[in-house]
Amino acid sequence: MSKNTFLLLFSACFCLLMGLQTKAQTAETVWVTLDTNYIRYEYEVLKNDLSIKQGSYKESWVIPQTQQLPFIQTKTEGQYDNNKQTGKWTFYNTKGKVETTGFFKDDLQVGQWATYWKNGQPRYIGLYNKGKLNGRWQFYAYNGALNYEGNYLDGNPTNEWLFYKEDGSIDDLPNKDTTIENEITPKDSIYNLLRILSENQPHFFGGEQQLFTYLSENIKYPAVARENGIEGTVYIEFIISKQGFPEKVVVKRGIEGGCNEEALRVIKQMPRWIPGRLDGKPIRVKYTLPIKFKLQ
Repeated sequence: MSKNTFLLLFSACFCLLMGLQTKAQTAETVWVTLDTNYIRYEYEVLKNDLSIKQGSYKESWVIPQTQQLPFIQTKTEGQYDNNKQTGKWTFYNTKGKVETTGFFKDDLQVGQWATYWKNGQPRYIGLYNKGKLNGRWQFYAYNGALNYEGNYLDGNPTNEWLFYKEDGSIDDLPNKDTTIENEITPKDSIYNLLRILSENQPHFFGGEQQLFTYLSENIKYPAVARENGIEGTVYIEFIISKQGFPEKVVVKRGIEGGCNEEALRVIKQMPRWIPGRLDGKPIRVKYTLPIKFKLQ
């Protein structure tokens, strides 16, 4: 047998084995479809352990129709690897347009993420590292103009932020440590959170899960409260400024043992939020956040 013939036979056998292996891997997963509360879940799981997601994942809105079949609109698409989110994920709004897209690795956000307005213009774009905001982030107006940009380090904003006017020139706005007296004017009202559509509400960057992570990692149970077995919920009221920083932070209802002071400290030091908007413009919004102290 010549050397070339041997190589050809080896290549053919190798390709055959790879094909069989791929077929075997495909056979190891099965599809699951669940319909609950107008949401359809379709995903692959391991054939020998149906609790482990492995492969494609999809969520869809299933909206009842008066005629024939229901309307189905894709909500989320992505991949799982051993029950952990991996690779590119895409999230859609109810109109079928891309709302957010980015990457996961081992269930943590990594690389570039982008969120878009309903008109398709970018809303904010930036970088994640191991589930935390880490790197340059840019925030845009509804018309596509850059509003402000800056850097995050391990989930917290640095001091190097730039704000822009409508003409694109740099705007010198106060930072989160600046107190502005008589800031509220008749033309600059504080809008109650309930009066704003959910898509325009202020929200912690990264969503509720990121907010819970921030609170759990930064709140320290006060020694006095721990020693005296004090538990309960502290309700903190504050205003999310047009730039996304918490202002006028006060205790709405609290408990003793230093818990009020600890809750105030954590809220005052929290990273920037995505500010609320009305008619496409940033507004100041009053927000109340309950912080629960419970001994383990």
